Amino acid sequence: MHCGDEAEHRRRVEARPPDDQATWAQTLRRRAEYEPLIGPRLVVDTAVATDPLPGILAYLR
Repeated sequence: MHCGDEAEHRRRVEARPPDDQATWAQTLRRRAEYEPLIGPRLVVDTAVATDPLPGILAYLR
């Protein structure tokens, strides 16, 4: 899953209970450690209000 809206992603991270979740700064550091995937991939953007299921099923076919 991916949240394509940076402000919404930050809001979601900061809304989590602080005792067991990463802070926004930790989230950014962790994201910087990942190398981008090359080639076909499925991205489900959780910031989009539409139902992702049709796109997921089409990708899997």
